[in-house]
Amino acid sequence: LRSTSRTSRNMAPKAAGGANPEPENEAKSQFLLEIAAVPFVVFRCPMMKLRFLSSTWRPSKNLVLAGCFVIYFLLISGIIYDYTQEPPFMGHTRDPRTGMVVAQAFMKGRVNAQYMVEGLAAGMLFCAGGGGFILLEMSQSHGLMNKNNRHLLTFAGLLLVLISYSLTQLFIRMKIPSYLAQTV
Repeated sequence: LRSTSRTSRNMAPKAAGGANPEPENEAKSQFLLEIAAVPFVVFRCPMMKLRFLSSTWRPSKNLVLAGCFVIYFLLISGIIYDYTQEPPFMGHTRDPRTGMVVAQAFMKGRVNAQYMVEGLAAGMLFCAGGGGFILLEMSQSHGLMNKNNRHLLTFAGLLLVLISYSLTQLFIRMKIPSYLAQTV
């Protein structure tokens, strides 16, 4: 307890004359430090070295990236929404001209609802865009990469980003027909 009181005295602000400007705050903080030190008087922390942590298997950086990417895909695809709301995999509509039942992939007009296939397609597009940004970052890293590979990675990254962006806009326009429509 003696060391905690010494640290609280060092942390308290001092006035120009050496007196403490707020003695009641120092008394409160001293009391709280003494209360927090009570369990360490009763219990002693064990002195042990955990050697098994250094010998356990650690995943590689690429495996961690792949795991994070899979989790990102599942969360962006709406797996939690699919689990709680249990929407159908695809919808069905009746064609007004022929009268036949046609499969529908997008729940039109409902922004806060989705079919399972709609969420999976959107998740794939977002992951493709994220992969494109990763390829762009890899192409600009200063490694032992030759010029042709750098240009190929830049082109592939830009292509993935542009394709995912344009298809995502197309999906939004299919879901909300009047999205970004110019009104006169």
